[in-house]
Amino acid sequence: MLVLLLASVLCTPFGYDGHQISNPIVTIPQGKFKGTSDSGLSAWLNIPYAQPPVGELRFKHPVPLGNSSQIFDSTKFGNNCIPRLQNSSFLQRFISGAPAPVSEDCLNLNVYAPNNANNLPVMVFVFPGGFDTGDDHEGAVYDGRNILKHYPNAVIVAMNYRLGPFGFLASSDLENEGSLNSGLYDIKMAFEWVRQNIAVFGGNPNQVTAFGQSSGSISISALLLTDNGNQKLFDRAILMSGPNGYGFKKPDSPNREGAYKKLADALGCTGQPNVLECLRNAPSDQIIKYSSEFTLTDIEFEYGLTFDGNLPRNIVDAYRKGQFSKIPLVITTVEAEGALMNGPLVGTPVTNDQQFGNLITEKLGEFATPTIIEEMLQIYDPKKYSTYQDAFNDFIGDIWFKCPASLMAQVWSNNTLPVYVGRNRHVPVYSYLAGNTKAFHTSDLPYAWEARNLLFPTEYGLADFVAGYFVRFASGNPPTASWPLYQSNQRIDVESQKVELDKAKPACKIFYDNTDFVTRPDQ
Repeated sequence: MLVLLLASVLCTPFGYDGHQISNPIVTIPQGKFKGTSDSGLSAWLNIPYAQPPVGELRFKHPVPLGNSSQIFDSTKFGNNCIPRLQNSSFLQRFISGAPAPVSEDCLNLNVYAPNNANNLPVMVFVFPGGFDTGDDHEGAVYDGRNILKHYPNAVIVAMNYRLGPFGFLASSDLENEGSLNSGLYDIKMAFEWVRQNIAVFGGNPNQVTAFGQSSGSISISALLLTDNGNQKLFDRAILMSGPNGYGFKKPDSPNREGAYKKLADALGCTGQPNVLECLRNAPSDQIIKYSSEFTLTDIEFEYGLTFDGNLPRNIVDAYRKGQFSKIPLVITTVEAEGALMNGPLVGTPVTNDQQFGNLITEKLGEFATPTIIEEMLQIYDPKKYSTYQDAFNDFIGDIWFKCPASLMAQVWSNNTLPVYVGRNRHVPVYSYLAGNTKAFHTSDLPYAWEARNLLFPTEYGLADFVAGYFVRFASGNPPTASWPLYQSNQRIDVESQKVELDKAKPACKIFYDNTDFVTRPDQ
């Protein structure tokens, strides 16, 4: 068990009302925030960016904070948002120490900056967790001081946003109220907060890079499509294992409305004059208790992004129309994207061809035509693999992650927009996925964050390359000699730092050419 040490942080002189080196005070319209400082770095933790989404505000879009002259203690991490899936955070299981408190009152963020910061590029992180779990510091893995002690030329921000039913409950009731995708609108408001306030912390509000992994990356790529591609939240984006390649489900689709109705039934709200009011009055622990009983094999991904009128129904159509934010991108994936997904998605272990075929059919859902099923089973024939699990891992990794990454890279490249593509094959020396022999989903996070508590000395060079490149990309001057633009399908092998060809997966062509996978017409 590795122990992550919470590093202390340092003060900087910019925008301070106080001059104590150990407790720098920054003033913004929402109040005065007393942070901490150490070793040339400063941190302000637990800064609220929206009103607490409790009571009547539960499930609703975030509401901005009013102005205040109050002094806030920003020396400790704040509440995390309540996760639907308890004890399932990707990295937390390997970090000792008491878990952070959770609450519905959780819309806070952390700011990290070097001393004497002035107009530095800003990096804003959106954490992963399948829209169900995760937080803004992950036991101090997502601590900006980890990066800044090696590359002290940026300001780093990490936010909390609502999870599970609190952030992504969907139904026709919520659609009529205008309360879909509240977790995504939390993220949006945090970016708006950065634009408005980050200059006081030494950041450049006109040089903001969004970066995230998995569901965090999916959220960022969704924001690229909002307002017909005219979003003004950030200027660059780094998408790790999560470009959005498929359409968004309707709020009244079977799995979205089904999760809503199941929750209402369990809480005794069905039949009440106002189901939403009943759900808003229900104890939060009961909402989590019952929503946690809905598994991915019961109602697949019942909590996630939903079509709300601002997100497009057809992503490829939006790309064709040019309705996407035309900003520079970095897109990365790992070799075995599907490895971490096997357990939650499969349920009962697969032991024969019939079970495998049934599983592929189930995961294809409404796109499971006889032709598509046959072609998928040919591509991912278990006879080509050591185990059924390995075959399924490749199927999920390609369809969910690698195909959308290739699609997005091609769109950007075809529009002569800067895009840099990488594949990470490094197998962590310290692996939290037992028996794994490939780079798996989330295994690249410690390198991006210079989280050396989770690395061996032989891996520090890889962390320096990844984190250093991301910081330089955020500055607007990425080293193209070591990581060239994605042209003629060129990408970087992140571990060897060699250029290689991005060969399109056969499954990608099948989906994007022969199905309506990107549109989800009936769902």
